[in-house]
Amino acid sequence: AKQKQSNILFAACACIPQSSLNNFNSINKIKRTATATIMKSILLVIDVGSSSIRCIGYEYHGLLHRSQHQTTGRGGGAKNCPRVDDTSSSSSPPPSSSSASSSPPAVTTAPRITPIAGLSHTIPMASVIPNSGYIRIHDVLHAIDACIDELLQMIRRLNTYSDGNNNGQQQQQQQQRDEEEEDDHMEEATADDTAENVNDTVGDNTSANTPANPAATSNATTQQPPQKQRKQQQQQYQYHYHQVIGIGFSTFVMNLVGVDVYGEPVDELATLSYACNREDVVWQCRRLRDKLGPQKLQAMYQRTGAPLHPSYALPQLLAFYANPHARPLAKKIERWQSISSVCLHRWTGKPNLQMPVSYSEASWTGMLDFRRCTWDEEAVHLFENCRGIVQYAHDMEDDDEIDLLPPLVDYDAALPFLFGVPRANEGVEGGDNPYWERWPELRSATTAGAGSDGCSRGRGGGGLNLFLGVGDGAAANVGSKCGRNSITKMNGGDSDNAYRVAVTIGTSAAARVCLPFQLQDETTTTTAASQRDVSIPPGLFCYRVDRDHILVGGALTDGGSVVEWARSLLNLQTDKDFHACLARVSEMYREHCASTSATGIPTPPPSNGGVTMIPPPSSSNGGGVAMIPFLSGERSTGFRGGAKACISGLTRETTPAHILYACLESVILRLGRVLTLVNEACGGSQSSKEGQKKNSRKGIIVASGNALGRNPLWRQMLADCSSMDVVVDADSSSEGSSRGVAMMMAGSLYQRALRDPRSTFRFEEPLAAAHEARANAEGARRWRSALSAQESLIDAVSTTWNDV
Repeated sequence: AKQKQSNILFAACACIPQSSLNNFNSINKIKRTATATIMKSILLVIDVGSSSIRCIGYEYHGLLHRSQHQTTGRGGGAKNCPRVDDTSSSSSPPPSSSSASSSPPAVTTAPRITPIAGLSHTIPMASVIPNSGYIRIHDVLHAIDACIDELLQMIRRLNTYSDGNNNGQQQQQQQQRDEEEEDDHMEEATADDTAENVNDTVGDNTSANTPANPAATSNATTQQPPQKQRKQQQQQYQYHYHQVIGIGFSTFVMNLVGVDVYGEPVDELATLSYACNREDVVWQCRRLRDKLGPQKLQAMYQRTGAPLHPSYALPQLLAFYANPHARPLAKKIERWQSISSVCLHRWTGKPNLQMPVSYSEASWTGMLDFRRCTWDEEAVHLFENCRGIVQYAHDMEDDDEIDLLPPLVDYDAALPFLFGVPRANEGVEGGDNPYWERWPELRSATTAGAGSDGCSRGRGGGGLNLFLGVGDGAAANVGSKCGRNSITKMNGGDSDNAYRVAVTIGTSAAARVCLPFQLQDETTTTTAASQRDVSIPPGLFCYRVDRDHILVGGALTDGGSVVEWARSLLNLQTDKDFHACLARVSEMYREHCASTSATGIPTPPPSNGGVTMIPPPSSSNGGGVAMIPFLSGERSTGFRGGAKACISGLTRETTPAHILYACLESVILRLGRVLTLVNEACGGSQSSKEGQKKNSRKGIIVASGNALGRNPLWRQMLADCSSMDVVVDADSSSEGSSRGVAMMMAGSLYQRALRDPRSTFRFEEPLAAAHEARANAEGARRWRSALSAQESLIDAVSTTWNDV
């Protein structure tokens, strides 16, 4: 009994500062106010999107046990959701207590994280200016800080006493009212408490069942003096302590910000982003294409995984330094950084530090050699020897080598300055760091030891770990349970018959698959060196996720933004009007699917005396209306600079429903083209000329993004167009990017705690299917015909664009 009481006291005191335990009265107060301290480790994820800034809190539970993963849904799926690919039958009985004690459950390397209800804050804002691509950098930085302010306030409110029934505030008030009375009676109650603890402990050890006479027990309890009743209530108190152990970023990519010698952004005009489609940048692409020629362009594409396009950094940098009006800004720029690196530079109080950029964010610039994770030599040569840079160096009279690109490391590099907010800014006289007082929960600590669970000790010796940014596409794949070339068990079949492809439609759209691919260097073995021969399919990109994985896929600049544009164009601003129009579009699609024969050829429409009763369906099925969804330019698969949107086939009979149908279909057709190339890259099943399957492997689409998650019609179109089943996962459909960053942080923390060289992505998570859309094989031919018609339309109108 004494040992049990001692353990309870130790748990209550574990996270209380030593200064509060200097005397016996402090210890007695803790004994009276709490019988246990519930320690929770928190990971904060900052999601920097093009339309909002959001911060979300996740609880980190350590390593995921397979038995928990399958039965509780905690960290691996929502309860009551069917498992698409569970490794065990749902009808299997749970393991007995004897077997569980004799053989511990199998452990995967999946770190367990769960979002904390209510611990999130969102600031809607347009982070990027369309077409110009400029980033509202000062507004973005202010919004990021404001989100952290709000979440830390929430965490402070969570650090309270409770009885497990959300009665913390009431109990704390009751405690304050009764504190004086308890102090007066403390001495005479000590002996009674000790006796009660001994009896309770003996009872707990002899029987874990309900007493034989519960009524007698209840009566005895009600007959106890009020003082003892209050003491029993207080013995149930728990102190909930939430410690922030990590902060990570998911950022829209590409993004680069010009900073001065102190690491502060120079100006909004000295920013670059993926949304750029300016005429001067398009002209730089045309000039580079003529200068390099097809062979050099293709070689650079295969090294960087990114084709020459206005959405990437090289042509935007050349356009910036070639602009004479930007020369005053160019003279102030010391280096180009990512948004996440700018934030870390400000928080860590090191103005003279060259903050690095992660492989992931650097890869999206289109200037990274993704095999070696270094800046591509030819791209750097083109940048640093352009006329604007040469003139810049001459004006500065600087003979030193121009070095405007940041250093490169992995997202979880154990750098000594990334373990908390310091008290003072280094190198600045009297420069107190304002974040030291603003965010006391994030202060750097140097006295903590190394933890065995990776939860409470930082990489640099402190309690907080700061992580570099991860591209939102890479994070979305991890968060959507597509963190590697995942194998999914479908319908009880062979576990090797399906791989997962993440498809996201938010403001933009993308389809991606994550593949293992280790970093290449001079020490690469012969076996691993064969990875250098990887070939990027024309029309796709290849980016770095981390040092061990790459991301292959394609992206559209416009996804959900096409629907928002259509709502504005058609004056469907109210939800009632929009949903009524969308319902008509759904009806049109169902009618067309029903009229399609088993051969995939539309059946002739009914007629009355030779008069057609309904219009015959066209290749687009939108009343003859077809669309090219390049409102902000084209990325995959053509990467044509200066591309514009187009609507074709308008007549007097065209209705808003026809136009909205064409908008939805146009995005799906472009994604369908990307998915065809992704399947070929993954060795997926494709039909040969003889009509036989080349490979039995089949892909499954894991859908995410608000635009796709809320629109069942779009999901069904995606399934029919790609001939792949679509699953919306209950765990990750709404916040895939944030969840992915939390998973990557948790994996890194646990990997460091175990000193385990294995990759953080070597785990499998069953899909918890909240929604499913099965592919309709009968309509596959119709979708192929519609894709062919859209490609023909693109070829026809592309001659009117400024650059093709």
